[in-house]
Amino acid sequence: MFNKKEDKGIILLIIIIFSIVALKNYSNLTSPFSSKDKNILVDNGQSLETISLNTVLADSSLQAGSKTKKSFAKNKIISKKSGRKKTLSSIFFFDPNNISRDSIIMLGFSSIVAYNWTKYREKGGHFYSKTDLLKIYKIDKTLFNNIKKYIVIRNNKEEIAKATIEKKEKISYDKDTSFTKSTYKHTHNNIKIEINTCKAKDLIALRGIGQILSKRIIKFREKLGGFASINQLQEVYGLPTETFESIKGNIYINKNKIKRLKINIEDKDSLKNFPYISYRLAAQIIKYRKQHGYFKNKGDLLKIKSIDSINLHKIEPYLDYATN
Repeated sequence: MFNKKEDKGIILLIIIIFSIVALKNYSNLTSPFSSKDKNILVDNGQSLETISLNTVLADSSLQAGSKTKKSFAKNKIISKKSGRKKTLSSIFFFDPNNISRDSIIMLGFSSIVAYNWTKYREKGGHFYSKTDLLKIYKIDKTLFNNIKKYIVIRNNKEEIAKATIEKKEKISYDKDTSFTKSTYKHTHNNIKIEINTCKAKDLIALRGIGQILSKRIIKFREKLGGFASINQLQEVYGLPTETFESIKGNIYINKNKIKRLKINIEDKDSLKNFPYISYRLAAQIIKYRKQHGYFKNKGDLLKIKSIDSINLHKIEPYLDYATN
């Protein structure tokens, strides 16, 4: 048997072991993130870094470490289209309203989606909820579902105010006593508007289009030089999908009214002001003209590396290959 000193030593050892186990369990219970989650990064719009989570999560009082973590959480998902497994390069908290194009690609999205995402923001678009991301053309819904818990949209009083104004405008229009439901039903079935020549006041005749949206449609039309497709209306900032579906049957397009872009004559500033041409692409077009001469057809444009068939499909209806 043990003497008194040995008994005390054994009891002390048991207490120490139980204390360590209890401390470890308490730590796991009080942390809202798993060990993998602790190695996440936060996108600040320009670069990836680990920052205090309470700057991104309004309801969190925890703070992450100050140093950048280089280990990434790996996830495998199965694409509904191909059935193949796809590995996400990294997962991190991000705000869709300021995440960089490189970071979007790091999440696993294609370069085309990254381009459409950032272009949407450049044209004044804003994400108010996580599901707003599904408006991005060609976005992978399976991938979205796997990363949506990492989406954090910071509260912005100015943006919320804009949304409130638009909501009030719609309510005000719906309650307009001078436009009864019976009148709307008759007008909706018969009205036809040529989108490239109409005025803002003409568009207000369409249900769901108030003064703000009508002006935005006209403003976007002026930037484009005219609409080449009815589907381009979906690119108008703040135009709900349900409104577009409701009015598209009342709209037709006269493509002869489109203002063409003289690709062989316009300078860099004029080219970059066109919604579908970035500053980089404008510079490459000018460079190509200097090295190879005039563009003769769309085949010549495809020789520029940054242009793919999708971009060209949007640009081509506006191009004029005239040389004088």
